[in-house]
Amino acid sequence: MKAQEMNYSRVITWTLVFCILLSPLALAKGSDGNKSKSSKSKISRELQRNLKNSKANVNIVVQTNGNYAAQRAQIEAVGGRIKADLQSINGFSAEIPANALESFSNNSNVKHISGNATVLASGQSSFLEETVGADQVLGSGKNKVDGSNIGIAILDSGIAVTNDFDNRVITAVDFTGEGTYDYNGHGTHVAGIAAGNGKYKGTNYAGIATGANLINVKVLDANGTAPASTIIEGIEWVIKNKDRYSIRVMNLSLGMPVTESSDDDPLCQAVEQAVRAGIVVVAAAGNVGKTLDGTPLFGAIHSPGNDPMVITVGAVKHNGTVLRSDDSVDTYSSKGPTAYDHHSKPDVVAPGNKIVSVAAPGSKLLSDHPENSVAGGRYLTSSGTSMAAPVVAGTAALMLEANPSLNPQIIKGYLRWSAQHVNNPLDQKLVVQQLVQGSGEINTAAAVKLAQGTIRNISNLKFGDSLISGKQTAKQIFDSCDAIGGEKVSRDQRLAYADRILFNSRFQIVKGFQLNNSSVVVNGYAASDGYVASDGYVVSDGYAVADGYVVSDGYAVSDGYVASDGYAVSDGYAASDGYVASDGYVVSDGYVVSDGYAVSDGYAVSDGYAVSDGYAVSDGYAVSDGYAVSDGYAVSDGYAVAD
Repeated sequence: MKAQEMNYSRVITWTLVFCILLSPLALAKGSDGNKSKSSKSKISRELQRNLKNSKANVNIVVQTNGNYAAQRAQIEAVGGRIKADLQSINGFSAEIPANALESFSNNSNVKHISGNATVLASGQSSFLEETVGADQVLGSGKNKVDGSNIGIAILDSGIAVTNDFDNRVITAVDFTGEGTYDYNGHGTHVAGIAAGNGKYKGTNYAGIATGANLINVKVLDANGTAPASTIIEGIEWVIKNKDRYSIRVMNLSLGMPVTESSDDDPLCQAVEQAVRAGIVVVAAAGNVGKTLDGTPLFGAIHSPGNDPMVITVGAVKHNGTVLRSDDSVDTYSSKGPTAYDHHSKPDVVAPGNKIVSVAAPGSKLLSDHPENSVAGGRYLTSSGTSMAAPVVAGTAALMLEANPSLNPQIIKGYLRWSAQHVNNPLDQKLVVQQLVQGSGEINTAAAVKLAQGTIRNISNLKFGDSLISGKQTAKQIFDSCDAIGGEKVSRDQRLAYADRILFNSRFQIVKGFQLNNSSVVVNGYAASDGYVASDGYVVSDGYAVADGYVVSDGYAVSDGYVASDGYAVSDGYAASDGYVASDGYVVSDGYVVSDGYAVSDGYAVSDGYAVSDGYAVSDGYAVSDGYAVSDGYAVSDGYAVAD
């Protein structure tokens, strides 16, 4: 669909349903524990399942290896039709007869075929700025920032232009056919959190980057949904227009269940192109952190939040105060690891519960939930990771005004290094903490101060150079703003390395680093193939042996629990065909419950530890897919964490 562009900013609407409305059963089922890049079908497994019951046309997203003119012609030759070109993934969306898909996939130029899945939207506080410390750096004076001249693209259900945005919604584009107005209300609420001024009639429901420009990219319709291809079109528009509108940040408060690896997911591939173009991409984690009966659920991060290159944000409730000590992770906030790829997510968490932000007059959210109306309908209270993501997006805009030379990797690293673990409803073991809240709740003040204290010529740095300017250290910078709401706060001191940044005293750019006993980590990967990590932990060809725990080819043995290819055995109960019985809990459709924990997509949990597709976690040690942990150092997905 061709976009309709207006002279004021409108966020592209993506097909999403508010995450707060999703049930855990909306998760993708199954896990490809024995996946092989060389032999797997080009058709995603979810699409293959759908084909079994379909004789009609199916909607697909095709990724190719090069020029795809011949593949377009082939689609049309079998009675299908092309819907849209998707240049960021070197492909297109189309409709094709189900019985013609298999033969089409055999074309050597076809790389991967996914279903054109539906994306859903993920998802009160005058305390918002104070809760994350943004009030300490907001303003127009010396060393103060408000996001001026930084563009934030809101890909959502649109933005209703109100006085809360001054004249800062600088353009709008529609990919839904409805026009750029926000008939749903989700996008306006999200935009207000990122950059609203909150000045209506003496109220103070301001967002984070109160001077940033907003770009309204409408990709979600009035119901808050859209096909994945529509979202991709919106992302491509942002990439093409990033210089025209100074777009440095993209917010995606939307998502869909993960049905394939991020390496194959066209939506993930599109956001990766945005990051490579220098855009900070912030995505909601999803609102599927527990089952309907309240059992904690792991492994339900949504796409594109499952992609390792984006900043994935979970939700915190601030309990109506500015104090960090009473903040806690919301139980509905989706937890890691990610399905299929097993990345450690979310990256950080931010306030997302009962957030008051701008309402779109006449919108579906207002009419469906009049009880959530604030100030006569000018504002609206809403909850979800959709609300947490724009807190981070606004913070990124403040950081970029403070230092425009920062890149997405540094932004992400600084946000994680300065974050603080807060209360969570589960136990406090390191691995559980990482899967529930990543590095913890962001500290906007510290992140901005770090940006201000970083050199201004990032692109000229060489390996071995320090990011921090002058003679100051990163700790000295943090200590200058280590209080929020009058209460002293700490930071995540376990983050040692991320995206070629060694988090030592002056933040050094490196190719890799050494843990101990000559074990070397390069680009975030731990030495394997016969290397000994330390203390008797051995990693070799994907096999790990430690304290009687064995991991090999997706098989894990720990305290009598066995996980293999999605099957779990625990306390004498056997599971098969997606049904699992463990410790008296029975869950179907691929969900596993053990010791009170639920995990989706073939993950098994035992005694608070997760085991899946080669992941073994025991006593704080994790070994997975060539990643090693030793002496308290965890290495996964390019990150190193140390006690």
